[in-house]
Amino acid sequence: MADEKDPRWADADSVRRGGEERIGASSAAKADAFLDEQIILTKEQAALARLQAEDLRREDRLRHRSLRLHHLSDMLKLGFELALAAIFTAVLLSSRARCGRRRMRTGW
Repeated sequence: MADEKDPRWADADSVRRGGEERIGASSAAKADAFLDEQIILTKEQAALARLQAEDLRREDRLRHRSLRLHHLSDMLKLGFELALAAIFTAVLLSSRARCGRRRMRTGW
């Protein structure tokens, strides 16, 4: 078995470690920059989510008012139709009553 501390490989190990340190420093800087971008992106997404939630609440209130107004409109329309029906019924009954009195007078 070869000894792990073989002096022949000492230079290769130091070269490898030096390269890893340079790569590690470069990668760490890139990773920090990437994480900084991700932090900014996360903050922007959170702000967007807050704006969207606020917009949904506003839209919900508007829809609720619209539904109430629609219901009120339906009730007013129903009242108007019932009033018209009552008026036409009263006119119809009074005209029949007049016709009935005429028939009684004339004998028809």
